[in-house]
Formats: sequence, C-alpha cells, structure tokens
Amino acid sequence: MKNLIALSNAELLIQTRSLAAREREVTLDLLWHLREIESRRLFAVEGYPSLWEYVTRGLGYSEGSASRRIAAMRLLKDLPEIEPALKNGELSLANASALQHF
Repeated sequence: MKNLIALSNAELLIQTRSLAAREREVTLDLLWHLREIESRRLFAVEGYPSLWEYVTRGLGYSEGSASRRIAAMRLLKDLPEIEPALKNGELSLANASALQHF
C-alpha cells in the first residue's frame, strides 16, 4: 500500500474522492451482477438455496450488507432510472435498500 503520510493534504483529499467514486461504481456493477445471477438462478447452480445465502456464505458479506445489496439490487431492477443517483452518491445503498421495502 502507498505511504499515505507522503501525500500532501490536497493529494490525499483528491485520491479519497476518487476512491469514493470508484467504490460507488463498483457497488453499482455488483448490483447489476447480482441481478443477473438472480435472473439465471446461478446461486442454485453454485449450491446455495437462495441469493441471500450466496451473498452471505459464497461472497462473504455480513447479513446486513447482503440484505442491503439485495434490496438495492431489486429496487434498481424495478427502477433502473435510479442508476445515476446511485452512481453519483445522491442515493446511498442504505437508502436504496430502505426504499425497496416501501
């Protein structure tokens, strides 16, 4: 890992913003992948009885993290127009998950 101490304050802040944006992009990609895995029922092919089991046991997410990602994925499936809001951070994963339950 980089030596963060060597970074200037400006460099550290710029890199942190970039990482946050990349994290949102990767999370969005993960949601689309989970949607396709659910659609193809690949979790069953992998030996899991549900997508939730696949995400928790197969991918190693905590129960809460798995639930939030699956709920957000289902909201994204129903309302693909939320994708830009997820990508730019206007809509968080937690809020998307909560919205899906309504």
